[in-house]
Amino acid sequence: MTVPDALATAVDWPTLAADLEATLASALALAPIPLAPGHARAMGTWKGAPTTIETRAWRGERIAYCRVARVRGHGVAIGNVLCIPDPALRAGGRPLPILGVDLVAIGERDAIVVADLSPMTEDRALGSERIAAALDADPDVARLTPIDDLPPWARDSFSTRALAVRVGAELHPVAAAAVRRVVDAFVTLVHEARVDANADDTGAVRRAHQRHLGRHRDEDGGLALLGRMFGSEWARGYVCTVLFPDLPEHS
Repeated sequence: MTVPDALATAVDWPTLAADLEATLASALALAPIPLAPGHARAMGTWKGAPTTIETRAWRGERIAYCRVARVRGHGVAIGNVLCIPDPALRAGGRPLPILGVDLVAIGERDAIVVADLSPMTEDRALGSERIAAALDADPDVARLTPIDDLPPWARDSFSTRALAVRVGAELHPVAAAAVRRVVDAFVTLVHEARVDANADDTGAVRRAHQRHLGRHRDEDGGLALLGRMFGSEWARGYVCTVLFPDLPEHS
């Protein structure tokens, strides 16, 4: 039997998230952070079928917090990556952006693929420059359909060149390759950066990190899906302590 082209090219998004995790852990010399067993892995249901979520968290000398979550179930495949650099890191005198990746496929709808280097100051140039270089390296990225109805928190948080697209299976490989390039750009930026222990805006960057995490917790409507799958009480604790936690003062 011949496999339809769309099925042959479709990307498994949780597997891609695991691959990105391996890249980040290796390239940035990350060490695992123990999670409570109920948060490291949980079972739920979606459309009456079993669903699982698996999460690992990391930190490193240059990374304050990194975590990767993967959800699998009947008709649902999700990967989510967050990587927050040390607030004292500077590249060209500017604080580093936060890496965020969201890969969501539910049912027969087009997958939603988001990857960005979200700026932590009003100056969005650093993240936008690196995103632009990563995405412009492949002219096929222009074939991806941008999401034109981003919620306010996303419009406020994203760089000006964020990858935020809806993709059918035939364009999954293009979107996946673009996401990998964004992650590679973040890794390169972290390696290039230097710690500025005397930077007078480190406290402001730390507060910007907390605002970024708080807006996700409070305004990201997509997180309601976790409550539907795994229960509202579990989801509240997971979102606040693992997915988008308040970071310690000296993380």
